[in-house]
Amino acid sequence: MNIALTNRCNLTCKYCDIWKEAPKNDISPDLIGKLFKARVLDKNIDITLTGGEPFLHKDFLDICKLISEKRLGSLKTVSTNGLLVDNILLFLDTFDSSFPEDFALHISFDGAKNHERIRGIPAREVMSNIKLIKKSFPAIAIKLKFTITQINYNEILSSYGYSKRYGLGFKIKLVENAANYTNKINIPDKEFDDGIKKKVTKDLFIIYKELKNVNRKESLFIENTIKFLHIGKRITPCRAPSERIFIMPEGKVYSCIHFNPIGNLNTDSLDNIWNSKKAKYIRGDVARSGCNNCVSYHGSGL
Repeated sequence: MNIALTNRCNLTCKYCDIWKEAPKNDISPDLIGKLFKARVLDKNIDITLTGGEPFLHKDFLDICKLISEKRLGSLKTVSTNGLLVDNILLFLDTFDSSFPEDFALHISFDGAKNHERIRGIPAREVMSNIKLIKKSFPAIAIKLKFTITQINYNEILSSYGYSKRYGLGFKIKLVENAANYTNKINIPDKEFDDGIKKKVTKDLFIIYKELKNVNRKESLFIENTIKFLHIGKRITPCRAPSERIFIMPEGKVYSCIHFNPIGNLNTDSLDNIWNSKKAKYIRGDVARSGCNNCVSYHGSGL
């Protein structure tokens, strides 16, 4: 379950326009509490908190406490731009003892040279905060989240090297057009010419070879990314509509952000939404025909 806590953001990223959205919405703790009354939730539910910038939500700690009380160990990921380091440190200090073993903090990083061109702030600010977090909480898993664009594609290997040097994980994906999420206002230019594809493929294959005997899940994702880049279609079936939901700050619920919403928590229960005709149609359509809207980033089960 991905929950976008807010559409507030403290950056003006080139490939995302959440920061331009109006009005600004913050999901309420009451709505989060409502989720845990649903019978359709798996007992081992995997929850990711994102945004906007999730640490801008004024009730962030209360929401994390609620999740911990309702389903201990279910909060697996918080995705952030890494700027609000005091908030991050307070969160880690508060919940460190209750995190599951596979909890990870995902921090967006678009390369030492091009992070500022893409996100509007120098990479050194993020890198400095990562070092501080790592020093303060050495046991917490931190993963760099690198989005490949026409601007930073030359920094794949250097960023991967940075992650290895400081004992960080590395999550890499292709830039995409997510009209229901990060690109409601502007559609980004996400097409790569043959030269960029060749360079990206070469660098991803180097990472793939390093990971294939160490982390099968990550290496398979990279393998699928290379294939998607060249043939424009998924290799593995998508299980997102059957296993995952994405909840927006205003309460809208999606089987996947590349489809229309299947309901709204402000007006209906999660059980009714999950079992609605809209949700069943999307699950059936994807099962029958497949989907090539993304590689596998939004919940394929990889």
